[in-house]
Amino acid sequence: MGQEPGHGSYQSVSYKGGPLSMLKRTVVEHTLKNHPEIMNPPPLESPQKPNLSSLENYARSQKPAPGRKS
Repeated sequence: MGQEPGHGSYQSVSYKGGPLSMLKRTVVEHTLKNHPEIMNPPPLESPQKPNLSSLENYARSQKPAPGRKS
């Protein structure tokens, strides 16, 4: 890890949500009780604030390492 060379692997599963009636009642009840903040969509981003992926944010916030001397 650290600055060692290597590869990154990303995996994701996405789901297009539908009405809450598609979910099990126990899942909806648990979410409402324990995580009510995720029951509403996130606020719209302003045009001044770009919606970047985590990789794009990382790339923009990091400086390249200096080149190796030959």
